[in-house]
Amino acid sequence: MNSCVIVNRNYPPTSGITGSSANELAFFLISNGIDVNVVSVDGKYSGGGLKNNCISGNVYRIKSFYNGKNKLFRLLSSLIEGFFLARKAISLYPACIICLTDPPLLNLWVSYYSKKSSTPWIYWSMDLYPDAFIAANLVSSKNLIYRLLESFLCQNPPVGLISLGRHQIDYISKSFGDISKKIILPCGIRDLSENNSIPNWKQNNDKIIIGYVGNIGEAHDAKFIISIIDSFNPSKQLLILSVYGARADFVLKHASGKIGVLLLPQVSQSDLRFIDLHIVSLLPCWDNICVPSKAFTAVSLGCCLILNCSNENDIYAELFDASWHFEYGNYSDLKFFFKSISKSEINSKRKEALHLSKNLADVKNKAFSEILHLTKSISFR
Repeated sequence: MNSCVIVNRNYPPTSGITGSSANELAFFLISNGIDVNVVSVDGKYSGGGLKNNCISGNVYRIKSFYNGKNKLFRLLSSLIEGFFLARKAISLYPACIICLTDPPLLNLWVSYYSKKSSTPWIYWSMDLYPDAFIAANLVSSKNLIYRLLESFLCQNPPVGLISLGRHQIDYISKSFGDISKKIILPCGIRDLSENNSIPNWKQNNDKIIIGYVGNIGEAHDAKFIISIIDSFNPSKQLLILSVYGARADFVLKHASGKIGVLLLPQVSQSDLRFIDLHIVSLLPCWDNICVPSKAFTAVSLGCCLILNCSNENDIYAELFDASWHFEYGNYSDLKFFFKSISKSEINSKRKEALHLSKNLADVKNKAFSEILHLTKSISFR
C-alpha cells in the first residue's frame, strides 16, 4: 500500500511553522503518487507560521486537551495528546509514519505503537524530547524517568531520520546509533521569488529595520534582546518586536515606551523580507535540541542575522556568512555595532544571504526527493 501518515500537533489552517512544513511535504508526496493522511490536534497555536490556502492530505484531528501556560498541565496534556495522535495514526494502517516532535514525547508514543504494529516510522526531528527537559532544567541527565524514556525510545529506532542539520544528526546518532537513512532538511526555508506588498512600517522609511519576530522561550536569551533594546540607535534604526512565549512579557515590559521600538501583534512571514537584521538567539545548552526556523526563513529571503549563539550548532555552521555573530554573554559590543553599522555593510551581507538562499533551496529540493524515495521504498516492501 503506497501510503503514509504524517503526525504533528499543529497543521493548517492553524498557524505554526512545523505544521506548515508538514503540509508542504504532504503536498509534494501527494503530487508524486503517495497517499497521505495527516493526524493533528484541533487546538490553536501561538506561533507565526504560514497562512495556507491549500490543505494537503486527508486530515484527522483529535480534540485539544489544554492550551494554557501552566507547565505541569501542558506536559500532562502533551502526553495525552501524543498518545491519541499515535494511536489514531496506527489505526489508519499506513505503510509508514512520518513523526514530528510536537507535542513533546510524540516520538515516544509513535515508537511504541510502531513497534507494536511492525509499522516503520521516520523521525522528523524538530525540537528534541526528552532532551529539552534537561536543557530547560526540568530534570537532570541522571533522572531515572528521563533515562527510562530515552532507553525506551531507542528500543525501536526509526528507519529514517529527517534532521534540521548535520550537527543535529550527529547529536541524535549518539542516542539512536547509526540510522540507515539520514536526510537534512532545515525548517523554515522559503521561496525567494515570492512577492508581496510593502507593509506600512516599511513604506517611506529609510531607517535600518531590526526585528525579533517569534518565540522568546526557554531556548532563547532574553537578556540579549534586552541589551539590543538598550543599545540600538533610534535615530537611524527601527526595532520591531512581535513576540510570544515564556519570556516575552519580560522583554515587552522593558521595551514599552522606548523610542524607536515598534510593538506589533504579528508580522506575516511574507513581510519578513523587509526586515534588514533579524535577531536570532539560542542558548548553548539548547544546541542541536532546537534549531530556530526563523533563521533559515530570514536568510532564504535574502536577509541578514544578528546571531546570538555558540559556534556548535547548525544555524552558526550554515548561516554564519550572512550574520553578525555575538556569543552568549557577549553584550558589550552591541552599542558600537549599532553605532557603526551601515546600509552598505548590510547590503554586502545580503549578497551573502542571497547566495546561501540558493543553496538552501537546493538542500530542500534534494531532501524532498530523498523523502519521496524513502517513503516509496518502504511502501513497496
